[in-house]
Amino acid sequence: MSSQGPFPETSDPALAYARQLTLVVYVLHAVTSVTIISVFVAIFINYSRHDRTRGTIYESHFDWQISTFWYSFVYFIVGVSLLAWGAVAWFGRGHGGVGIFITGLLLLFVNWCWHLYRVIRGLMQWNDRRPVP
Repeated sequence: MSSQGPFPETSDPALAYARQLTLVVYVLHAVTSVTIISVFVAIFINYSRHDRTRGTIYESHFDWQISTFWYSFVYFIVGVSLLAWGAVAWFGRGHGGVGIFITGLLLLFVNWCWHLYRVIRGLMQWNDRRPVP
């Protein structure tokens, strides 16, 4: 196992702050799987503190987190809409909405898995002190 030298943020408080802030937002995004409130706190931090990460490797992480939020949000809305539409059709007129309901469930599940993948991949890059591609 190779020994790493001193980390760049040791002598740069702004970079150390950006690193810690990036971790906090990843944790908030991860907690989103349990509670929806944390995602709004996370995206607020992403937008309000984005300027503090400019020019650092953590700027790519903030961009990654912001795009993760918006794609997850759009697919969540579509999934919930399909779920509601399918439930209304299924229970309102018979069994016609079962396929739509199941499609909504599948979309929500895939969205949840994709969101977790993005958080885990970002955390791995963060831990290695590398920007997200």
